[in-house]
Amino acid sequence: MDERIEFSRRLNEALDESPLGVPIKGDGRQVFVSRIFEVDQKGARKWLEGEGFPKMQRCIEISKKLSVSVEWLVTGRWNKRMV
Repeated sequence: MDERIEFSRRLNEALDESPLGVPIKGDGRQVFVSRIFEVDQKGARKWLEGEGFPKMQRCIEISKKLSVSVEWLVTGRWNKRMV
């Protein structure tokens, strides 16, 4: 399966489980993601919809804010939660 789609699925899962008060999909999630990760709304939409993939440094920042391992976020392997 496409890596971008799998990344999107994991990103949305981490956002759903985040204690940051992330809006549900379709209710302002793109705006929220663009603000907390300092990316334009178009970039946030691409990440959330599986149309784009952030650079590794950004993946590290995302994983830290969402308290998931970068390995899981990027590849789906290893432990989901940071240890």
